[in-house]
Amino acid sequence: MTAAPASANGRSPATCAQTTAKCTAGKSTVYVTPGTVLRANKYGWPKGTKLEYRWFRNGKIFAGGWSNTTKVWGPPVWESKGDKFVVRVKGTLGNQVSYRFSRTYVVRY
Repeated sequence: MTAAPASANGRSPATCAQTTAKCTAGKSTVYVTPGTVLRANKYGWPKGTKLEYRWFRNGKIFAGGWSNTTKVWGPPVWESKGDKFVVRVKGTLGNQVSYRFSRTYVVRY
């Protein structure tokens, strides 16, 4: 782990490429359908680590994506076919920060 995270735009990173903090990115893709509840993996962190979750849909933050789970919505709420979901987990232990990104979840009907 490194000290504070840094990103190219000064904001919270949306990918490992946007941070100098320790970062692990998921490499696989999983296909899901509307109605699927996605869960962030909160295991494997050192004891006492404070975890923060941020979900991304097609690379952008979306409203309500702050918990360790999110639901994949489909029509009529929104057209989600082909959407890509990723969760970023930020772990803070003392002044040490690191990030983990999930695999990519792709919506198909």
